[in-house]
Amino acid sequence: MDSTLLRQFNLVVNREKAKFNKRLAIFLFFLFISTVLWFLIKLSHEYTTDLDYPVQLVNPTKGKVIVGVPPRTIQLRVKAYGYTLLRYKAMALLSPLKININGAKLNKNSDGSEYFILMPNRNSNIISQLSDDIVLLGIQPDTLFFSMASVIDKVVSIKPDINVTYANQFMLAGAIKIKPLSITITGPKSIIDTINEVKTRPLVINLLAKTSRSNVQLLPVQQVVYSQNEVIVEIPVEKFTETTLDVPITPINTPENSQIILLPEKVSVKCNVIVSKFFMLKPNQFRLVCDFGNSDVVAGGKVRVNLEKYPDYVGRIDFQPKYVDFIIKSK
Repeated sequence: MDSTLLRQFNLVVNREKAKFNKRLAIFLFFLFISTVLWFLIKLSHEYTTDLDYPVQLVNPTKGKVIVGVPPRTIQLRVKAYGYTLLRYKAMALLSPLKININGAKLNKNSDGSEYFILMPNRNSNIISQLSDDIVLLGIQPDTLFFSMASVIDKVVSIKPDINVTYANQFMLAGAIKIKPLSITITGPKSIIDTINEVKTRPLVINLLAKTSRSNVQLLPVQQVVYSQNEVIVEIPVEKFTETTLDVPITPINTPENSQIILLPEKVSVKCNVIVSKFFMLKPNQFRLVCDFGNSDVVAGGKVRVNLEKYPDYVGRIDFQPKYVDFIIKSK
């Protein structure tokens, strides 16, 4: 009997809960409809309000560029219907008002460090960028201050940012080529004078097994214009093999009126060389020296061997011995 009463109680509770949920859904539906209707009615009214509008200074005087932080926004006092105001507030960030400097009457402050435009003189320019269903009543601030500087050109080199790993049995087959090696940059003298090179965006290639040719963007610099915004980076890659050569050592900075005898006179150089140039590789393409003019001479009658030159198509160079004996004879 207890279980029967419990079932009946649950049926009553569930029935009342369903009725409540239905009434709540109907209430929320009509609340939404009434809110939308109220909102539409409000939008159909005419309002006078202030709009914060982004502004962009364009077309600076020939030979000049805007420097520093120019004005970003102006405040427009306008009269329009709610629909129009809502549309303009939504579109303001996407389409800023453009102030044409070249067509404006420019003024300078007393020390000549800043220019300014009187905004009441630009009313027609602003109105032309607004639709006919909005009335412009005023602009704040009434003066826009900004700075301009003379522009100069400069030729600077390109510095690539490259990180490459090679597939098994492959290696760099010569110098990495950058085209062009330099570009012309244009901008304010105060900025251009500090730039001696322009870096590329990072180029990362893993397990490279053939020659790569990539268009790489240059890193931008604020208020600086490049003659081109990307360069071509060519990374030559080929298979390699290992080889060993006997390379003579050249003594340098030797004492006057003396003869240096190195023991041994040659060292064994082991390196990787690209297959296509294996038979072109000769000992005279390497330069190994012993410098008697600095600290290369060590105790015990030995001198260090240094690698000064090698072809750009070899890699992983090692040589033995690293120190050699020497005898100094008077001439």
